[in-house]
Amino acid sequence: YNRFFQVKFNDAWLNEGLADYLGYAFGLDRAGYARQDWLDKHRFKALAAKSIPFDHFFEIDPHDLKTDDEVRIFYRQGFSVVFMLVEHFGRADFLRFLNAYRDSAGNASIALAKVYPTIPDTEALAGLWGLYFGKSAN
Repeated sequence: YNRFFQVKFNDAWLNEGLADYLGYAFGLDRAGYARQDWLDKHRFKALAAKSIPFDHFFEIDPHDLKTDDEVRIFYRQGFSVVFMLVEHFGRADFLRFLNAYRDSAGNASIALAKVYPTIPDTEALAGLWGLYFGKSAN
């Protein structure tokens, strides 16, 4: 990941979300569990109760969070965003999103608009995420 993004910008949500996604995908697939079902029951269920408003989620540095609960929510939410983009829209588009994200110096709205016609910005992503995980995004 860090080799892919040579320019530094606040991308903790993506970095940590991608790390969780790859780890869970590998582990669950290897164990023979249905990925979506297991994650919905054990990892994403808590998102319906607590999440970070998307209007500042993309700017958070997890080192600045004050409690363990805030850190858990941040990591879970980052993972859920990556999961939704990869699983719902496909790996090829997600890889295109990573390139667009890099090229836009970490501007998620610009990268989303370049790759996903139905997600023109982070506000639209928040709405879609809310539908996907059964939560009001803000």
